[in-house]
Amino acid sequence: ATHQAGFWTLLFASFVIALLMPLTSHAQTLQDLRLENQGLKDEIRDLTAELQAASNRISNLLKQIENLEQQLKTANQPKEESQDIDEDEQEAETTESQPEPSKDILDESAVRAAGPDASPTALLFALRDNYEQTFGTLPIGQRGSATNLSYLRAIRLWLRQVNHAYRSHVTWTVRIEERETLGRKAEVKVQTLDNQTLKPLGHPFWISLSSSQDGRLYTILRRAKSDLIQIEGSLIPAAAFDSQIIPEIARFQTNLIHPDKPPVIGPYVSFYYFFQPTRIYPFTYTPPEEMTPPEILSEPEAPVENGE
Repeated sequence: ATHQAGFWTLLFASFVIALLMPLTSHAQTLQDLRLENQGLKDEIRDLTAELQAASNRISNLLKQIENLEQQLKTANQPKEESQDIDEDEQEAETTESQPEPSKDILDESAVRAAGPDASPTALLFALRDNYEQTFGTLPIGQRGSATNLSYLRAIRLWLRQVNHAYRSHVTWTVRIEERETLGRKAEVKVQTLDNQTLKPLGHPFWISLSSSQDGRLYTILRRAKSDLIQIEGSLIPAAAFDSQIIPEIARFQTNLIHPDKPPVIGPYVSFYYFFQPTRIYPFTYTPPEEMTPPEILSEPEAPVENGE
């Protein structure tokens, strides 16, 4: 009897423990979930605070950018020159109106006749003609051959010669086609014209102006109410091998026709150039018949005969 009572007591205790174990595990799981949920809430709260702080910083940066853009826009507006235009720069009144600038197809023969300093296009044509005269009959040879190496040496010597010989100080009549302000400088697209016929002497090209030159240009265009000016400067050829990389040229180069590559002078050689403007002043049109004729010496008086 005693053994049976102990057996039944042990069995009952095992049954009770079996019932309580799931309840304890469930309570532990709920506690873990509560802790995890609280951790997620804390993380969300921290991320929300960081997002709000970042949003505030972005708003402040946008306001600073807007203020800087407004300051830059104000600084880039060319100031009107206070001084009067010099007497030698006053527009001369003429009895005849000047012809309208022509925008017809470029007359290459007229450009060549104007000379290599008439425009960058004229310089390109002159270098092409010179190249053809110099190398037109010479064999190029296969790449790497003795003939080819000799040809390349001749080109290298030719480049040094023409880049020096074709330098010039120029005075051009130009039409302003576009104008863009870039920081403290301005980029102006111009086309050179014959100062008598106002016909184009080359393809349009871009030049860089300093802030003072841009201010001068602004004043002249406003007062003259015309898109024609005269500009002085140095035109410097910088012809180079196709594969030759010259950072200074790449920085200042302005292509005439193709925006992505320089014009070709001849085999192995591409056209680059510099133009450095030094003076800008109003354009004054002088009709051809009003040009000063060459001085003609007066005829000597007839000799007086004896007796008269």
